[in-house]
Amino acid sequence: MSRKWNRRKGIIMEEEILKEKKRETLKRLNKESNQITRECIQTGLLELMATETFDHITVTSIIRRAGVSKGGFYRNYKSKEEVLQEICENLFQYILDFLSTHKIYENTKEWYTFLFQSIADHADAYQLLVKAQAPQYIVLQFDETELFQKMQRNDSVLEKYRALAIGKTLTEIATVWFRRGMQETPEEMAEILMEIFFIKQ
Repeated sequence: MSRKWNRRKGIIMEEEILKEKKRETLKRLNKESNQITRECIQTGLLELMATETFDHITVTSIIRRAGVSKGGFYRNYKSKEEVLQEICENLFQYILDFLSTHKIYENTKEWYTFLFQSIADHADAYQLLVKAQAPQYIVLQFDETELFQKMQRNDSVLEKYRALAIGKTLTEIATVWFRRGMQETPEEMAEILMEIFFIKQ
């Protein structure tokens, strides 16, 4: 009796393990499918912005261009603005990644140069957003909270406001520099910022 019971118990355990593996596989496939859908939607929006202004682009036109269903769109995004926001955040993610290993207060000039060089390297993407008259509050914007936290030396009130002041100023200067056609080199912009903030290195 006990041998039969143990065998039955073993079969049940194997079935549970298989079910769990299937669930994990389905989760992974759904995640991959959603990622592909998101990429198609983003690509569709970028393609439309090459010929139309952002205001004239509709969710329906994005869906058609992306080749996804209406349900697929709304499972991933609430609006076309949210799609654009993610595109811009992805463009700025490399800067946040750089900040994880390069602190602004350790080599400020290098950090400023990297910031402006990164924008220059992705100028085509930013130019497309500008040409399509994408909302200014989205273009050249990013998760400021995360950026400011990474710019702080510590959690003091002074450091929080210092990071806020530098971050907001950098955003405005980078936007103006880009819209003026990036006339100065990234190295020259780094020098200008060093002078603005009275930094000597």
